[in-house]
Amino acid sequence: MRKWIVGAIVLVFAGVIFWFFLGSGDSGSAPSSSFLSSFSKEQVYLFTSFRDNGDGLHIAYSEDGLKWTDLNRTFLRPDVGGKLMRDPFILQGPDGVFHLVWTSGWYDKGIGYASSQDLINWSQQRLIPVMQETPGTKNCWAPEIFYDGLKKEYLITWASDVDESASETEAKRVTNNDIYYAVTKDFVTFSQAQPFYAATFNVIDANIIEHSGRYIMAFKGQGGIQLAGAFNVRGPYGLLAPMAIIGGTELVGPGFAKIGDEYILYYMGNGGKTCRASKTLDFDNWTDITSQIQAVSGQTQGSIIKVGKSIADRLMGD
Repeated sequence: MRKWIVGAIVLVFAGVIFWFFLGSGDSGSAPSSSFLSSFSKEQVYLFTSFRDNGDGLHIAYSEDGLKWTDLNRTFLRPDVGGKLMRDPFILQGPDGVFHLVWTSGWYDKGIGYASSQDLINWSQQRLIPVMQETPGTKNCWAPEIFYDGLKKEYLITWASDVDESASETEAKRVTNNDIYYAVTKDFVTFSQAQPFYAATFNVIDANIIEHSGRYIMAFKGQGGIQLAGAFNVRGPYGLLAPMAIIGGTELVGPGFAKIGDEYILYYMGNGGKTCRASKTLDFDNWTDITSQIQAVSGQTQGSIIKVGKSIADRLMGD
């Protein structure tokens, strides 16, 4: 009996060792980037952006989330909709696939979409007609993605000005955006577009992050950058403060990055021409840290993601 027990222990231990080396060895294909992002000891930040009127996808690299280095190339050029790529937003799904959405034109009724396994080789671009069936839609601007792990689906938000009574001339005057959303599990089929957040003022550039059991949404609102909160990612959202947490009517494109215990909010000043940042621990008290960041010249709004360093190494070495 004693020998049987010892033998069983040896077999279990051997199995554990075999599993460990098998999992860490070369299985014939690269591990998914979600695995690298979750378990790699070395992680870095990537900042997506565009240049000029919307030339394509640019990426900057940082080890600390504050000092950025441009990777000096355009990783994807737009060829759908209005042939622009503004506000490029990337989210990596739980399967490791990177999903990219962007503003494809000033007056499109849809948004641009492409996917990639490595941020270098991209799928065929598609125009997702999220507002095609909504009468009076003037535009679809600044789309962003949030993965709802509870429902295992992607929530896509964007800003649209909808006015069924607008004349042909007024259709080019975008002044009263609200936030809309649709959900998808596979980026093939999508739910019908629905209102997500509306106010008595123009709302655009919504970015959502989860914090301590609630969802915080930053957006360009009345008088600057405002925050709203909800206990369900789909809302309803209520303002966390009646006034802008960061004042300035020229501020646009807020985007969160979590660095250690702090939350960094990047945003663009001077009408989108200069990059600025503030930090917080509790979303109530904010400190301007613009003097501590080193942004890339010409960098405009996009998204910040954290990935395994091997992914960034491939981007720099390609």
